Amino acid sequence: MKEKIIIFTAGYFPAEKYGGPPVSIKNMCASLRDTFDFYIICKNTDLDGAVLDVETNKFIHMNSSGEQVFYLESKDWNYVNFLKIIKEVGPALIYLQSFFAAKTLIPVLRCVNKLNKKLLIAPRGELLPGAIKNKWLKKIIYIKVMKHFCKSKNIYFQATSEEESGAISYYLNNKMYYLNNFPTMKNSTEEMKPKKEKDKLRLVYISRITPKKNLDFALEVVNEISSGKIIFDIYGPKEDEEYWERCKQRFNHNEKVTINYKGTLSHQQVMPTFFGYDFFFFPTWSENFGHVITEAMASDCPVIISDNTPWNEINDYHSGFSLSLENKNNFIKTIEKLLSLTNVEYKKILANNRKFLKDKLKVKEIKVEYVETFKNIIYFQ
Repeated sequence: MKEKIIIFTAGYFPAEKYGGPPVSIKNMCASLRDTFDFYIICKNTDLDGAVLDVETNKFIHMNSSGEQVFYLESKDWNYVNFLKIIKEVGPALIYLQSFFAAKTLIPVLRCVNKLNKKLLIAPRGELLPGAIKNKWLKKIIYIKVMKHFCKSKNIYFQATSEEESGAISYYLNNKMYYLNNFPTMKNSTEEMKPKKEKDKLRLVYISRITPKKNLDFALEVVNEISSGKIIFDIYGPKEDEEYWERCKQRFNHNEKVTINYKGTLSHQQVMPTFFGYDFFFFPTWSENFGHVITEAMASDCPVIISDNTPWNEINDYHSGFSLSLENKNNFIKTIEKLLSLTNVEYKKILANNRKFLKDKLKVKEIKVEYVETFKNIIYFQ
């Protein structure tokens, strides 16, 4: 008989604006469905408050990845309903997908204590320096308060990168497991990649539009390109309207560059969209994993990213570019160099990108690590 695991997360598919966590969860459920039964508790709204076209207050089975999802209305997102669902399911483990979501963490902690359940908390990058610096004082106070309530022997934390592991140790000093996220792999390798034209470059940004993702820096960089022809297309929800207005002011200040906002994409559209571009330009302030980065690489779209992600080894493989945000000129020089690439030279980067994916995205090993960790927490801790 398979053990049951309840996952608490604010948003889940068909929501499209919550970024990487829903992707992490879905990939994990699909990979581990033969070993565990997963039950997801989430809200029936997208990140912008739009109500999803789903049934509420009942478990719905997802055929593609095997999990069952319980959508709650915001007014029902509380301790009483959490407790009722947990008692109904009877999980061996509760898996929480945020540390700073107080309206989820606090009632879940109450349930864990009352029912003597095991709890694994995945901060999903919330404790990384690039994330902490936004409203840092409020967050530091919150950490100090919640640290006291997370000292139970039944509470564990998950890190998905070395940097996040250090941050959890520094702020919380809790029992911790290191588990990489399950990457999204492309469905086909048969399609022909569009040719890269010399002195032309198709760049794309696909992510939420927030200060953390650093789109304004990307726009600064492309506006300083002095040769060739660049198309820079932007996809993603405008999560921060004030920030988006600042970004818009940087549009089309350079006749060499055409900048377009193309709206939002469903999750199913992301990888096919990446396939049509030469490079993914994503100078993010921080990512503990960065599903969108792996989705780009898996879609034959090499990446130009900051060095604040776990993917800095792309430099060693010559499969992409991981650069410091402290040196904007390096980004400018890199893009000018990529403009001049011929299709033959570009194909060498694509080949290196595929080798990097083969070497680094070891799904079978990740699956074993998750099974061993979950079973260790459930049976032996």
